[in-house]
Amino acid sequence: MTEEEFEYSSLDELADAMQQEVEGPPAVEVWQDYDPSMRFVMVFPVTEAQGAAKSTVAYYIFEPGKHSGLHGDNAEEIIYCADGEGEIFVSGKQVKLEPGEFVVIPEGVEHDIYAYGGTELRLLSFFPTAVVESTFQDPVMPMASNVVTSNIASARPVIQEITPDQLPPELQHLAEGLEETPPAEG
Repeated sequence: MTEEEFEYSSLDELADAMQQEVEGPPAVEVWQDYDPSMRFVMVFPVTEAQGAAKSTVAYYIFEPGKHSGLHGDNAEEIIYCADGEGEIFVSGKQVKLEPGEFVVIPEGVEHDIYAYGGTELRLLSFFPTAVVESTFQDPVMPMASNVVTSNIASARPVIQEITPDQLPPELQHLAEGLEETPPAEG
């Protein structure tokens, strides 16, 4: 294949094209490796990117038997249960979630959301802040951090392969003694 036949001339050009191809609002699946029941999807259909200066809307999807993990948010959260059923454990109380019901969680109050029944629990949350930051008791993936933010694009880890000579000066010592090894002949 000749160079003219490639659609992209560099990895940066390919990465830019892939970013542009993403349609729909920012979304991410959040989980913990050591707790298989802690897993959910968060979607941010209204953020600063859509022109909201002082508010954010989040949409959460929990499969039955899954939960959010204990966390607190940097702003008051007004939760609307769109579908499914579950419970929120907040301030030592259990609050039932049913379609059509609202629940208010004060800023900074830790809570954990559980999905029950046979259908996905779908919640629509309103936050009076431009950027939502949820701080979890334990690190969550794929962020490998305790904080999940509505600014998903900036929170995604970026992995780029580099050669030993591209290491920063303070890490150059790690490359000492490394040599390019030709492939083994078989």
